[in-house]
Amino acid sequence: MIRELLDRTPSPLGRLQRALRTFVSDRRRLREVIGHRRDRTSRRRYPLRRHLVTLVIAALLPAVAFAAVIVAMLGAQEHRWAQRGLADTARALASAVDREIESDITTLEALAALPAMDHVHPDAFRTIAERVRRSQNGWETVFLVTPGGEEILSTAASPGAGTLPGLRDRAFLRDIRAGRQRSVSPLVTDPVTGRPGITLAVPVHRDRKLKYVLAAGLRLDTLDALLTEQRLPGDWTGTLIDQDLAIVARSRTPERFVGQRVTPGLAGHLARAREGSFWDTTKDGVPSFGVFTRTRLGDWVLVLAVPAAAVAGASKWLAGVAMGGIGLIGLGVVVALLAAGRIARSVDELTARAEMLGEGAIPDDAPASEVTEVARVGDALRDAALLLQQRARERAAADAALRASEERFRRAFEQGPLGMAIVGEDFRLVRVNARLAEILGYAEDELTKLIFPELTHPADVAKDVDHATRLFRGDIPFYTLEKRLIRRDGSIVWGDLTVTMIRDEEGRVTNALALVQDVTARVRAEDDRRRAEDALREQAEQLEAASRSKDEFLATLSHELRTPLNAVLGWTLMLRQGRLDAAGTLRALDVIERNARAQSQLIEDLLDTSRITTGKLRLEVVRVDVLGVVEAALDAVEPAASARGVQLRRVLDPHAGVVVGDADRLQQIVWNLLTNAIKFTPRGGSVELRVERQAGQVVIVVSDTGIGIAPEVLPFVFERFRQGDTGSTRTHGGLGIGLALVKHLVELHGGSVTAESPGQNRGATFTVRLPEMPQPLALPPGVSQVPVRLNDIRVLVVDDRKDSLEILQHLFDDHGAETRTAMSASEALEILHSWRPDVLVSDIEMPGEDGLSLIRKVRTLPTENGRRLPAVAVTAYANVGHRVRALAAGFDAYVAKPLEPDELLAVVANAVGRLGRM
Repeated sequence: MIRELLDRTPSPLGRLQRALRTFVSDRRRLREVIGHRRDRTSRRRYPLRRHLVTLVIAALLPAVAFAAVIVAMLGAQEHRWAQRGLADTARALASAVDREIESDITTLEALAALPAMDHVHPDAFRTIAERVRRSQNGWETVFLVTPGGEEILSTAASPGAGTLPGLRDRAFLRDIRAGRQRSVSPLVTDPVTGRPGITLAVPVHRDRKLKYVLAAGLRLDTLDALLTEQRLPGDWTGTLIDQDLAIVARSRTPERFVGQRVTPGLAGHLARAREGSFWDTTKDGVPSFGVFTRTRLGDWVLVLAVPAAAVAGASKWLAGVAMGGIGLIGLGVVVALLAAGRIARSVDELTARAEMLGEGAIPDDAPASEVTEVARVGDALRDAALLLQQRARERAAADAALRASEERFRRAFEQGPLGMAIVGEDFRLVRVNARLAEILGYAEDELTKLIFPELTHPADVAKDVDHATRLFRGDIPFYTLEKRLIRRDGSIVWGDLTVTMIRDEEGRVTNALALVQDVTARVRAEDDRRRAEDALREQAEQLEAASRSKDEFLATLSHELRTPLNAVLGWTLMLRQGRLDAAGTLRALDVIERNARAQSQLIEDLLDTSRITTGKLRLEVVRVDVLGVVEAALDAVEPAASARGVQLRRVLDPHAGVVVGDADRLQQIVWNLLTNAIKFTPRGGSVELRVERQAGQVVIVVSDTGIGIAPEVLPFVFERFRQGDTGSTRTHGGLGIGLALVKHLVELHGGSVTAESPGQNRGATFTVRLPEMPQPLALPPGVSQVPVRLNDIRVLVVDDRKDSLEILQHLFDDHGAETRTAMSASEALEILHSWRPDVLVSDIEMPGEDGLSLIRKVRTLPTENGRRLPAVAVTAYANVGHRVRALAAGFDAYVAKPLEPDELLAVVANAVGRLGRM
């Protein structure tokens, strides 16, 4: 292989060696050919010197022509650059004018949109308009006219002046009447001040009709200053021209030319195009080159002119450059002729030594030439013969080295620590080593019958095939990829793959060498580390959020406790001093009572929150008529709604039904939602309470037209101490625990509550869903009534304590349930495989595997007819954190120890979506 590669070496030395070997092997034929060529006289020959001179002349003539063309092109390019630079500057000036006019028109539009324009009051409008006029640079006057041109008000005249002189025919009035939203007039004489200027106008619409035209007169010196501020070069002239081709502003000597029309030549260019260039004589009498462009507002034209002498300077410079180039070319001709002579002499000496080599002799030395290439070829001719002699010896050594290299590769392939495979263009494994077979769990001969996509995880096949296709196509020399491999037993291993191409003798890619390192342990360790980092990061964020919420809550609590105390103490002091009359005394007592009640309610909410956190909140579970609870809550909040000017609407289904729960707590739920809606609804808004039955549930919906809930606050609206506005400038009081109490109380009743809002200032809707209690069956006379029955309900109880199991089994059996017990999570799972309960009641704290692990496994089991198994958690830990973790793990309800039998029975009945017979 090495010998054949050397034979195909594309270097000049390799080509010379092959040519010399041919000459030596057939020396006689070479001499005959050379002799035959020397005898030919029909073809004329010329010395090398003459050819070199011809070459120099032939090379220089195109160069001279090319230089001339380049000079001409540079001149044209220089002119285009100058034109482009002027055009860019002109556009920038036009944009500056547009921004100035746009700013003024925007101010007019803002003034036109003021409510004061609905009913124009002369003094009020003149005050506002005068203040705006003074704030705007260059405004001469502001006036308001009817669409017919009759003056209404003006900052420069008294009201009622009638129709301004010539105002009916002004262009801006025609534009506004024609439906344009903005108008920029040509150069006109201000109808009020009598000075030249321009008029900016906007319509004043009311009830979709044109009521007035609001206009402002702009002084021309503002535009002159705008052009001057652009700091144009001293000999450049910027000119602003209106629609009538009159000069409005000028960067140089505006006082001489403002109001005059442009030159006829420039007028012709402006009539033919919206943007372009021109040669003309300015109003100053200076021949100039210029460009023009249109402004976006008013169809004005911005003209930028440069003296013609400044533009012609670049052409003179290019002509000088051309003359210098011609001189350098002549000097180059002389130098080229001298160099040609030296080259010819060196080639003659080189020819003599080549003839010696053709005769089979080895030249003694190389020609002493000043030309490096000639000297190198001479050295090559001398060394060629020596190389030919050494060629046979080198070829034999190369063959031996190749055999040794192949043996080393074979041992490395078969004994290497990495999995290795040679892959064909059809992706088939041509050859594999033992390590790869070990990684994949196959025998080596089994792997050679497969293609690598069959061993790759489906999610990684597309990427791997794409890389391999590009490699066999020659687009990439190698690629690396971390992918999943499928073992024979179906398990997954992670492999770090490196694939490189293998070329044949002709340089084509025929195979690929794949190296596979098993990195499964590293990938799993990285996944474990990443999950640990994510968990730590989440815990840190939760701790930080909890700390922040605590600080905000303490600050809010301090404010909410001190605010009513301040009113109570203040009015109490005034009562002690005896400075109040009878009416004042009644008012003081009313304020003291109202603030005392507010503080009492605040403390009661805090105590309820504490009871829920510690699990000490108890429900007095009875049959509750929902409509009665709702009516009581409506009666309680109706005075507050009337005082705030909020309309209270009610849509009550008389057949809403009955639920099992605590009547006072249910009323507290409705009261909290209603007071919350009233508090956040502005005067004139409305709050609606709707009660109805839906699919075995009692649904209570409270909706309002208030300030709504921001999207970023909505997910946290039921969290304790979370409020949309927590700053010192908030407009609504409260601790942010009312909705959290609602959520806890609803869930204790086996229900759910949700919040919806289209966004801020678009209202909010809160929906409470409670399981409906079916109508009880009548019991025989004299038989005591049981609050809750669990007839035909199958209950699976899980607890590691035997006495707790006995108590719960006895409780459920006494109330009609079919009960089975388990003392561990594993035992419960075994029962679930053979017996399907209606509800699962499980303790959380159990040795080995706790209740959270049990419910997670239960949730992975297949459901029966799509029905999800209800589950109730029972634990001695009653804080919010344990409760949240239980619900997040998959429990539907949560009951804290010590257990209240009636409460547990009600929660179990609600969890299965029904209640026992009474």
